[in-house]
Amino acid sequence: FEDVEKVTYTDGCKVYFKNGGFITCRFSGTEPLLRLMSEAPTEGEAQGYINAFKALVEKIMRTDFSWAEAAQKYMQMYEAL
Repeated sequence: FEDVEKVTYTDGCKVYFKNGGFITCRFSGTEPLLRLMSEAPTEGEAQGYINAFKALVEKIMRTDFSWAEAAQKYMQMYEAL
């Protein structure tokens, strides 16, 4: 991700971009899902943020994963932004 303005970790992870767009990644409170939501100046940019973030999450999840390492991998994902 280029042009990141800031990242917050309240209720998941929200990445703000300099163009006014953002992407939010958070666990659902009602279903066993990881939700990705994005807004951007264009639909194509918003979908691009979702595609890139989804690829990053999938890359991390393909590794051997244990709950003991979950917090560390979670932080690695966001540091890669």
